[in-house]
Amino acid sequence: MLDTVVYTVLVSLGVRVLFASIIGGLCGSTFAFLTSSRFVFASRGQGLPIRLVLYLLYVVCIVLVAGALTEAVTVLLLHLASGLGLNLPLTPAAFLAKCVVTPFLLLTNFFVARAMLKGS
Repeated sequence: MLDTVVYTVLVSLGVRVLFASIIGGLCGSTFAFLTSSRFVFASRGQGLPIRLVLYLLYVVCIVLVAGALTEAVTVLLLHLASGLGLNLPLTPAAFLAKCVVTPFLLLTNFFVARAMLKGS
């Protein structure tokens, strides 16, 4: 949710979809990792700073890929709408693209975080 709010606000302010996706993804992933380490996976925090850094390195990679994919889907939606004679504004198109890409990102992040926090 934090990811999507930051992303949508940035896009509505004119930030390029790719950059808004990266910033929103980093905000959301950091919050999710820290929250899940405490409440979901019951981590005691041993080695948590190192695991967080490793996780954020992973997140930078996956968010770059997801951001590029989200931007591509946004452009595709805008072209499809234009081809149908519809005027689809950028922010709703970017939001729809985010809704398509995010479920795959969330699932991947869950399994990676679980693997990194297992046994801590």
